[in-house]
Amino acid sequence: MATLLIDTETRRRLDTVGSALTTEFADLSPTLVVDAVDGTALELLRDATIVDYVPVLTHRLARDRLLLHRASLAENVAPAVRAA
Repeated sequence: MATLLIDTETRRRLDTVGSALTTEFADLSPTLVVDAVDGTALELLRDATIVDYVPVLTHRLARDRLLLHRASLAENVAPAVRAA
């Protein structure tokens, strides 16, 4: 993930998102989960003027992407998980 300067509280909340999704998606590679979280957070933070909701949105969007990835594995078709 590219380096962004973010406040300590936002970083802590994003770390919590990563931990929660790693636990929820234990059947997927932890690296895949972290990449989904970091890519989503980077995408949101890049243009954010207010960062208060970035962790919540990161959780929701990364979780949706991981659910799609998991479903595609069941169909043997793996889409990209990273943010566009």
